[in-house]
Amino acid sequence: KIESKSDLNITDGDNIAFTSYTAADPNEYSGGLQAEIIALNIELQNVRLRWSVRYSNICEVLPYSVGNSLGWMVYVSDSL
Repeated sequence: KIESKSDLNITDGDNIAFTSYTAADPNEYSGGLQAEIIALNIELQNVRLRWSVRYSNICEVLPYSVGNSLGWMVYVSDSL
């Protein structure tokens, strides 16, 4: 579960980390992730990126590889 933070000051090249709440509780599991990022471009126009990921819950099967992209977001790490 990720709490919304509407006052973040993120610029080009910054990272956003997603942490699984199910990793800390073996009684919880999920089969996916849905996220949305709303930002301003250099011309102060709204840009929006929405994505959904379904996954198998098999730890050895990663949904992305480092360098994959989702719109203007680039996957940079598999670390926990």
